[in-house]
Amino acid sequence: MDGGKPSLEEQMKILTIDNDTLQLTKQPAIIKLLNNEPILYSGKIKKINENQWIQERVFIITKENIFNVHKSKVKRQIPFKTIKGLSQNSVSIKKSKPEFTLHIPDEYDYRFSCD
Repeated sequence: MDGGKPSLEEQMKILTIDNDTLQLTKQPAIIKLLNNEPILYSGKIKKINENQWIQERVFIITKENIFNVHKSKVKRQIPFKTIKGLSQNSVSIKKSKPEFTLHIPDEYDYRFSCD
C-alpha cells in the first residue's frame, strides 16, 4: 500500500472467482477468447459510445485485462497497464444509473453505465 491508498494490484486481490456472476468459467469458448486468463469478475454492463448510444456488453476482469465482449467476440481488450485512471461521472444519460469512465491515454476512453 502506498500512502494509505491500495494499488490496483491490491484492489484486484479483493476480487475472487465468486464474482463470476455470469458463470463464464464454465464456458470453454469464452475462456479461449480470454487466452485462458482466469476470470476475476464478469457481469453485464452498458457501454456508452461517442454518439451517446447505449450498448449492452459483457464486462470481464482478469488479472491482466478488462474485456468488452459482445456476441461471443472480444470487442476490446484493455490491459491494466494502459489505464491511466478511473472516474465516476457526475453527469449521466440516465440520471439514476451510476456511470464511470476508464481513461486510456494512447487510445480512447471507455464510458460505462451500470445498474
